[in-house]
Amino acid sequence: MTAESLVVCVAVYLGSVFQAIADQEPFEEVQRTWGAICSLHQPAIHDGVRRSLDSDLHGPLDVWSREWWRIPITAFHHSNLAHLILNLVGAWYLGRRLEHRWGSFTMALFLIPAVCVPIMSELCFGNAVMGFSGATFAMLGALTVLRQFDDEIARSCPPGVVEFGVGMIVLGWVLTAFEVFPCANVAHLAGFCYGAVIAFLTDGPFRHVLILRISVILAHVWLLPGLLLVMYPFWIGRYHWHQATSVKSPQSAEKFLERAINRDSSLAGAWLLWSQFAERRSDLPDAWQRLIEGISHNPSNPCLMDSTRRLWRHLDSRQRKGAELVLARTFGRRSGAWLAQIRKDSYDKSTDSDFESSTFHSKVELSKWLLDQKIELPPWRITGEPPGPPENMNEDHFDDAAEGQQL
Repeated sequence: MTAESLVVCVAVYLGSVFQAIADQEPFEEVQRTWGAICSLHQPAIHDGVRRSLDSDLHGPLDVWSREWWRIPITAFHHSNLAHLILNLVGAWYLGRRLEHRWGSFTMALFLIPAVCVPIMSELCFGNAVMGFSGATFAMLGALTVLRQFDDEIARSCPPGVVEFGVGMIVLGWVLTAFEVFPCANVAHLAGFCYGAVIAFLTDGPFRHVLILRISVILAHVWLLPGLLLVMYPFWIGRYHWHQATSVKSPQSAEKFLERAINRDSSLAGAWLLWSQFAERRSDLPDAWQRLIEGISHNPSNPCLMDSTRRLWRHLDSRQRKGAELVLARTFGRRSGAWLAQIRKDSYDKSTDSDFESSTFHSKVELSKWLLDQKIELPPWRITGEPPGPPENMNEDHFDDAAEGQQL
């Protein structure tokens, strides 16, 4: 079973490479077509033009679109040749020792969840992942426990192997913490723990307790609700933002956006889109309230500030008094300084392209208007549906990790 699994890894990698060369397509796009879970960046849409928005909306969007079948398949994909070779060597060294101890049938039963559990663990944090290393670390975890009860395993798997494997897990966390190299640390740790627990319960001191062995097998039924959770990760703000771009009802989209910012207030793009919905229904005070609340959580975000300045020039005198009260309630003594920034007469024209590409609104040249002069809102081209994802989502950003694509 170990050899067959690694043959599949090699076949999937070579097949993806050859198709990418033959069709002259990016390797990452071919991998996604073949079932890999990639970290996608979904652009904003305004007036039919695709615009990126700080790349806030990213993650395993295919899984969030209910493509559950990618979870087992992505384990057999690898981001590059070095990633593939590293997993082949580790899985072959560990797998054949474990399979010799357990037999091919038991090894097959072990590998199926050992492939899925690490992937699902990483998805719980909104990260895309690919590669066989989660299963490889599950083998390491199992051998680490088995060598305590089996002298043959202890001889064939010396302490140095365990120490090296555990050191690799720790090194992955360190490299990720210092932003040197992104690793799928959750998948590695989850795989190691899964293998260790299974080995302890099936071959440890309680291995003769039949009811315990049966319970271990039945416990895998929990993988089914786990599968549903990673497709509906309600605790992730970006998931709700993605749902807001997928529904047709503006009311439903606003509810999803509100959930998104409640779970992750740093999502500047979600604040902007939430404000846009209020603006589209001509509720400018509500749009202002949402922008100011967004700025209070993201005070250095230029996109929110640019949109707030633009909206300020669309308010009449009565609305501006209400807007100043909102500033006073939000920022207290600092409201005057914030109002001065918002009322700024001009902005750096060198940032025009950034402003245009990072907001949901048409760019407005402010320098020709007098300070605080009210200007009319440009009409929205409302189609009856909220801005949604394009037919082909932007897949320009793929970060190679030790265990695949991850942000």
